[in-house]
Amino acid sequence: ARLGIHGTHFTYNGHRVFLAGINKAWEHYAYDFGNGQYNGVKARYEHVFQQLQAAGANSIRVWIHIEGESSPKFDGNGHVTGTDNGGTLINDMRVMLRAAQQHNIFVFPTLWNGAVNQNYHYRLNGLIKDTGKLNSYIDHALKPMVLALKDMPSLGGWDLMNEPEGELIPDLTSTDPCFDTRHLHNSGAGWAGKLYTPQELLR
Repeated sequence: ARLGIHGTHFTYNGHRVFLAGINKAWEHYAYDFGNGQYNGVKARYEHVFQQLQAAGANSIRVWIHIEGESSPKFDGNGHVTGTDNGGTLINDMRVMLRAAQQHNIFVFPTLWNGAVNQNYHYRLNGLIKDTGKLNSYIDHALKPMVLALKDMPSLGGWDLMNEPEGELIPDLTSTDPCFDTRHLHNSGAGWAGKLYTPQELLR
């Protein structure tokens, strides 16, 4: 069985499900998955799954690339050529998902982070600004991850970016409400830098 949607409700095995859990985010910021790094945090993740199950929770959010510090694999021009340098990212995630399944926990991997603008932001910036670089990520990292993990029962869904409004440009006018950000005036949007239009973040 897989987590599904029926009308406006989440369902599992034909029964309505209410998701309750935590945003673990990370053990070592941007260095939990890929390049063999999960081996060093595996026990900690499994302990958290045990704690969640014992508390009656059923879901967790974990962060993967963040700003591209250790995954995916980039070439010198900012194009993505693989999931990670060591080639372990998918298996790291698979091991984590299997452990979560043993404790009846749904996992929601969060791929990127828009809440900060730090040393490796230029990698994420390239994917947002350059569709060629974005497509290289989709082809060489995102699709391989999704296809390899799509049948894992504990995979609850994919979260593309944490808090993209952190780098959104407010006060933009558009006849399309999806692209009009005037309602975000003085809201705090763009706290990490007023860098991107809604069109750039949504494509």
